[in-house]
Amino acid sequence: RTDIARLQALIDQGVHIVFLTDRPGRGTGSAEEVLLSRLTPREGNPVTVASDGGARISFVEAGGAWTTSSEAGAFEARELERFSAAAAKALSSMRVAGEAQADASSAFSHALKLPASVPAEAVEATRKAFITKFNASMKSSGLPYRMQTDPLDSRAGVIRSMTHTMALGRIGAALESRFPGLEGRETQLLVGSGLLGTISAAPAAVPGPFRGAALANPEGAAAISDALAAVAGDGALPAAEVSMTDLRSHIDFWKPQFADSNGKAKSSGMGQFGLYTWKILHTLMTDFYIDAAQAGNKYWNQKLLLEELDRRWSGKTGEKTFDSFRARKGKEASGEYLRHARTFVSNFWNREVGDYALAKDEIRANLMTEGSVFTNIPLRSPFTGRRFVLGVSVDRVMKLNTARGRELSASVYRFGREEATEGDAANARAVALATLRAYGRKGTDLKWHQQSVGGPVIARISVNVEYLKRSRTYDFTPEELLSIEADGTVSQGPETLALVNAVEREQNDAAYQKSLKKAGKRAVTPTWGGDEWSVKGGGVRDLFAQYHPAGRPAGKTFMGAADASRSLPVEAAQSGVLVGPLRFPANLPQAVLEDGSNIEGVTAAPRVVFIEDVFEGPASETTVAYIQKVIDRGAHVVFMTARPHMGAGSADEILLSRLKVSQKNPPIVVSYNGARIALHSHAKDPKAYLADSDAFTPEALAAMKKAAADITAALNLGTPVESATPSDAAAFIYSLALPDSVPAAQLGETQKTVARRFNGAMTKAGLSYTMQPHPENPRLLWVRSMPLRMSLERVFEALDTRFKGEDLLDSPMTFLVLGDSNRSFKLSTAWPKGVTFRPAAGDADIAKHIGVVLGDLTRKPVGVKLGEIRQWDEYWAPMLLRRSGERPGPGADAKAGGGTWGADKGYTGPMGMFTGSLFYRLMPALIENVWRGQDRLTTLTQGEKLLRQMWQKPVQHGVFVSRKQAALMQEKGWKERSGGYLERALTIFRETYNRMFEHYSEAAADIMHNLAGLTTDGHSLITVPFVAGNTLYKVMTRLPRLMKHDTPEGRVLTVYAHRTGKQPFEGDGDSVYARTLAMAMLVGFSQPGPDGVWHDGWAEGPKIAKLHVRFEYKDGGLDLYFNPNDFFSVQPNGKLRQGPIVREIANTIERMRADKEFQEHYKAEVEEAKPEDLKKKKAAPGAKAATTAKAKTTTKTGGKS
Repeated sequence: RTDIARLQALIDQGVHIVFLTDRPGRGTGSAEEVLLSRLTPREGNPVTVASDGGARISFVEAGGAWTTSSEAGAFEARELERFSAAAAKALSSMRVAGEAQADASSAFSHALKLPASVPAEAVEATRKAFITKFNASMKSSGLPYRMQTDPLDSRAGVIRSMTHTMALGRIGAALESRFPGLEGRETQLLVGSGLLGTISAAPAAVPGPFRGAALANPEGAAAISDALAAVAGDGALPAAEVSMTDLRSHIDFWKPQFADSNGKAKSSGMGQFGLYTWKILHTLMTDFYIDAAQAGNKYWNQKLLLEELDRRWSGKTGEKTFDSFRARKGKEASGEYLRHARTFVSNFWNREVGDYALAKDEIRANLMTEGSVFTNIPLRSPFTGRRFVLGVSVDRVMKLNTARGRELSASVYRFGREEATEGDAANARAVALATLRAYGRKGTDLKWHQQSVGGPVIARISVNVEYLKRSRTYDFTPEELLSIEADGTVSQGPETLALVNAVEREQNDAAYQKSLKKAGKRAVTPTWGGDEWSVKGGGVRDLFAQYHPAGRPAGKTFMGAADASRSLPVEAAQSGVLVGPLRFPANLPQAVLEDGSNIEGVTAAPRVVFIEDVFEGPASETTVAYIQKVIDRGAHVVFMTARPHMGAGSADEILLSRLKVSQKNPPIVVSYNGARIALHSHAKDPKAYLADSDAFTPEALAAMKKAAADITAALNLGTPVESATPSDAAAFIYSLALPDSVPAAQLGETQKTVARRFNGAMTKAGLSYTMQPHPENPRLLWVRSMPLRMSLERVFEALDTRFKGEDLLDSPMTFLVLGDSNRSFKLSTAWPKGVTFRPAAGDADIAKHIGVVLGDLTRKPVGVKLGEIRQWDEYWAPMLLRRSGERPGPGADAKAGGGTWGADKGYTGPMGMFTGSLFYRLMPALIENVWRGQDRLTTLTQGEKLLRQMWQKPVQHGVFVSRKQAALMQEKGWKERSGGYLERALTIFRETYNRMFEHYSEAAADIMHNLAGLTTDGHSLITVPFVAGNTLYKVMTRLPRLMKHDTPEGRVLTVYAHRTGKQPFEGDGDSVYARTLAMAMLVGFSQPGPDGVWHDGWAEGPKIAKLHVRFEYKDGGLDLYFNPNDFFSVQPNGKLRQGPIVREIANTIERMRADKEFQEHYKAEVEEAKPEDLKKKKAAPGAKAATTAKAKTTTKTGGKS
């Protein structure tokens, strides 16, 4: 009934419905009986019925009348005779008595039923053999017909005169005749695997109404219902993560192979050479651009670039089999591929570089991505609304000013075939879309601008695909990718829809997806980043109108940086005499106090407490009592563990047996690392509350046992002592114990060796499972069927089902998570935004955090520097994710001949940090001179002069230098690279200066009137409090430059910060740095008023409309806006409640302080250098003489000392 209602609603909206079925149109078991009799066609919108497999095409008109459009393919008498003869021959060869019973009631299908002599228990096997022999007879006779199982009769097979693939053209012709002007892009197909495979293999040959249609492949009635719900807008299909590599493989290799089934792809060492060539050249090209943008001294001629290619080529790949093949049988092939690579480099130099000095200057001025960037772009199916997250790698992006506007040019390297492919076109669309999402901002004029709403208008995005001898350019306008509608809504343009179509074909190709699973790939829960598409343009325009003038000053082409952050002048209010004395309201709320005394505890009353198993034995009585008290107060408890639910060493043994059993509020037990979810009860074997997730397959378990046997034999460990829990038939955990013969002192090293070899064997077998040491038993190693983070969706489903009506999932800010972020960093960051995360490494930490919930709110102050949080958020946390294989990053291809950074690896980070520290002092000095009216000291020349002075004598000018940087400054490598990095810093400064002071008089007037603070001011140091449980973190923050601007909606506080690293690529908008700066503005310069909103300065000051953070980069700026209540909301009792942003930052600080390895790293990084550390070290008294003597000896002996 639900499906009927959805289809009827679509018909009423004017959507044309086409029903393709193997059933007859009318009669018993027909299309009319199962569906059409319950649909009501409308005038001018009949329902199209392709019955009998598409042999008869009819229209069900308004009023219920049927009209036949065409019929084709009815069986002839001689064909029916041939069917009977083939059936008799098949039964005779099978020694089955009797004749097949024929049903020729339909002219388009012919059913043959097994004789009654076949017993019921043998029907299935006999029918299968009968169909196989019958089809072999048809093939030998040259007839195109094939028998299939009859879905309505288990003893029968059926031959149809028309297949769905053959009928597609006839259906298209009927639709074009009845509904002229239909286009494929307006069509949604819900089809089976066979028809989908045909459409995917030859999309250009598909009839017009289906060409370019959106595809879905629902399998089964439930899947069709879900798809109809998605099309009708009543539901949503699950999101999917898509790999660009898999998509290209499907387009360029899988579809051609499907279309020509006689040609089979052959795998050989040549394919490995192609991949190796791609890795070497890709990292070399990336390194070339990085060096040209930063230092510019490694590849200043073609000879040096070719020498580096030879050096990388001769390196080891780390894959022993391939290295052995390359050194022996593949030696000749290796030489050929090297010549191919050298040709590519030579052609690249001649085509793209030419004059290195000019090319270097252009790269420094226009390069926007330093190194390959990996990002995820969200896509949405136009009809079902299904969401896809496509991972895309962008090699480089450069900007170019043209007469039409700003052009962004991205590049993709290809080292294979020379001709362009459909895969290249899809890759170009994805790269162009990623570039637009990264650098484009929707402006108030409903056009796309670069990096800010007042930036240059983006006229075109071009993607260059670089081949061996030439390049192919794909051009896109921003509107072809993401179009801005009249109401400001952003929708997918035609080129993006074409990309979505290709993604849907790949995702819905069941055979291809099956091949990927066989290759050992696992499904990953994707994150969706496209929520901004649901924001209507009217609201966005109203938001932008608060901060930008309605008009532009005459003579300006684009809005300058100063104009973009300043409102139009407002008439000054007339001054007058006060009628009466000022009256301050009673019980005025206080500003945010440094001791946090007026901030509410955010974990005082959680609704759900998630406890990760960090116990090394039975839980203490204190912890058990605390957990029971939390349950008694009404909070729901979820205990998550890798242990079994019951038995020895189980969750019941360490904790659950001492908790009360409650029918109203039972704890939820997530055992076997999430594979099983049950409720705490008296049962000896509790039933699963949700169906168990997939256990190890028998093949995977056999592969593990074989690997364990091989490894223990090779290491002389005897017969492996292994176990599968809970049983071999349904195993979620595989364990391997080391024998007592291994000494205790060697256990750690032996565990590493066994785990490394075991994981290598799993990778070789195409399995993604990994062996890890057991956290409690030093002699035990285990493998779990799934990571706990991948079970969170099932845990949330259990919560929502068991406590239905409480709407727990709508309020993640009421969740308290207690877990060990050091044990699994990815799990600690996988929770929904808004949850409160507290790191707990053991029983005592669990008791401490729950004690806070129960009322122990004695706050302990802890000081934190903002630089420490930035180091964690921008460097350490991404490194932890890369270490765990979450996403690629710099150096991911390091084994391909030396890595991306090469010899610069030890200098890139320190020199980049030094550049950032210099700008931290340089720009405030410049702005202060502007504010003081010292125009002679604020020219571009004077700014460059000051930059050079700071570079040469940093400590004397107040630039922070760590002892680590000071030591590097004494080395030859630093001095060799210093000139290049100085030129890069000057380039950044020139670009920033010209943008900020495009119209100097207006910019200077803005600074003089609206400047509120600089980092050099004493009051710019602000202590920002974060309450996390019973800990009060005091984050010491300085605002680089604070400005205030008045708008009709209220005052906007703006902080400007300069970024000298990579251009923003979907990262800085969510950074802790931006959010902490905004919070520091609120804490340092605002106070809540009696009206419950925030005011500037004091309770009766101007109302604060927005907190604005602007990051200045080399090529543009990034504007971020925050609401004051996102940080602190004022409660009726005068207290302040921490908002979602504050809780997220507090979670970050908690994870950071729990990581001991990071604490040691940061301590070494921030130790400040003293002036004597930067002085040139004097040589020892006898060192110079010894060096001279050694040089003379070398000369006399002809170079041999």
